[in-house]
Amino acid sequence: MTSSNSSAATSRPKVDPELAASLWKPLLLRGAVALIFGLITVFWTTPQLAIASYLLCAVMVVSGKALFDFGSVDGAPEGMRQALGIGALLSILTGLSVALLQSTFTFAWMGGGGLFLVGLLELVGWLKARKTFVPARELLIPGLVTAATGLVLMIGNRLDLHGLLGVAGGGHIIVAVFMIIAGISYRFDAK
Repeated sequence: MTSSNSSAATSRPKVDPELAASLWKPLLLRGAVALIFGLITVFWTTPQLAIASYLLCAVMVVSGKALFDFGSVDGAPEGMRQALGIGALLSILTGLSVALLQSTFTFAWMGGGGLFLVGLLELVGWLKARKTFVPARELLIPGLVTAATGLVLMIGNRLDLHGLLGVAGGGHIIVAVFMIIAGISYRFDAK
């Protein structure tokens, strides 16, 4: 009984504590901001466009910074580093554009398009590094969810602001769960 428990506990590949120490902060930051954004969208019954645009901007800028930091860790393969660098820049620029060009159309199309492309770039980073860099596994589910969220925002462009926020917030809550779990796991690996 004890041997099966210990083998299950060691089945997850261990990451070098120094690498884990540089990974947990960007993962936890992205997860925390995504969770806050998602929870706000769930409980916000009468959203205003300006505030919604600034919120999406904030979550995209912080997510972009976290993606850049994650892709910049020592040992990250060049392909992943490039994909996440482009994704980070795109996330930041999309967030700023949504804040500057405030409309539900911009929120749906520009915000959705930006999320879709950022998610695809996360998946490219995962594809390029999944076999050689263990932390790249943290890009698969968030990349899929981010791309799907962006696609649904663009498809649902006729929704009112409350509906658009529901889509964006729901996707970010899912991403938050994965990012927070990964961040906490790497935090423990760093000790």
